[in-house]
Amino acid sequence: MSRKLLYLLGILLTILIGTILHWLLSCDCGQKSRAALAGSPGQVVAESGGDAGQSPAIMPDTTGQSALIKFRESFNANPLVLYYALGKSESRLSAEEQQRIADIAGFMKKLPEAEAIITGHADNTGGRERNLTLAMERARFVRALLTERGVPESRIECISRGPDEPAADNGTPEGRALNRRTVILIK
Repeated sequence: MSRKLLYLLGILLTILIGTILHWLLSCDCGQKSRAALAGSPGQVVAESGGDAGQSPAIMPDTTGQSALIKFRESFNANPLVLYYALGKSESRLSAEEQQRIADIAGFMKKLPEAEAIITGHADNTGGRERNLTLAMERARFVRALLTERGVPESRIECISRGPDEPAADNGTPEGRALNRRTVILIK
């Protein structure tokens, strides 16, 4: 196998293991267990602060908060990553990427305390300062996509990492292409 292929396989394996660990560590198993004991997935059990022998009260989840929180956890386990051409701060989105942006906006409208964190990255082509600026422009491009869909700008944080956190080897054209990206997470 070529070195490039081995390197890409290593990156994919790292992403897969990281995703699995993130899912395992962020699983809300306690809430799932309480809901199962209550007998209905649409209900959440409220823990009582009273007597030890008293059974907990069952409160219906009328706001859909648990579904929205699960969406956030699921999304962050597989965040939206957009890639850019060399020197570009805008990208033509695929239909799937447009749908995921719409999903994020819809989620944020339904859960007002949710915030988006958009991190812009660049490869190491050119000067560091220019790459930091370009990465911030990329993050702002995604912020504009969300604000066009009704998400207040105050709930979107843009961060530039420039060339400082590469996802792949900057020594190859393929690696540089993977490093020109934005990553969108929801907190």
